[in-house]
Amino acid sequence: MPLVTHTFSKIRDMSLFLRGGIKAGPLPSTQLGGASPAGRRVTGLDGLTLVFVQPAAVTVTFSDASGQGLTFAQVISEIETAIAAVQARFIDNCLQLEEATPSAGVSINLATSTAAGKFGWRADGGAGTATNVPYNPPDGAAPRFIDFSTTPTADGYALIVEV
Repeated sequence: MPLVTHTFSKIRDMSLFLRGGIKAGPLPSTQLGGASPAGRRVTGLDGLTLVFVQPAAVTVTFSDASGQGLTFAQVISEIETAIAAVQARFIDNCLQLEEATPSAGVSINLATSTAAGKFGWRADGGAGTATNVPYNPPDGAAPRFIDFSTTPTADGYALIVEV
C-alpha cells in the first residue's frame, strides 16, 4: 500500500482529517456579515444545497426566507437536522464536517451542491467530491495513520498515512 504525506498548519486540522472529516473555506469575506463569530452570517444560501454522499445520501436545502443570511448556528442546525450522523462546526470561518461516530467518513458531491461555493469550495462546484475517510491506528489495516512530526520549518505538521 502506498504511503502519502499530508501537511497541516494546525493540529486540530490534522485531527479532523484523521477522524475522516472535511473542511471547506475559509468563507469568502463577501459572504460574512457581523464582526463577531456569534453575529456572522452566511448570505445567499436560500434554496441552495449541499449534497452528501457519505455517511448517507442526503441533500441539505438551506432556508433563509428573510434574505438576511443564516448565522453559523443556523447553518449548523440545518445540516445536523437533515443528517444526524454529521457534526458541523465553524472554526476560523471554515465549515468543518465530520461523522458523530467516525466509520465511513464524509463525502459531499461538489458538482451538484449548489451551496459549495458559498462555503469556500470551488465556486463553480467543480467536478467531483470533497471526501475523506477515518484512518486506523498504526497497527490497524489501511487506511491507517503511520507517523507525524513538525515540519522542518516548525510552521506546521507532517502526517504520513498508508492508503
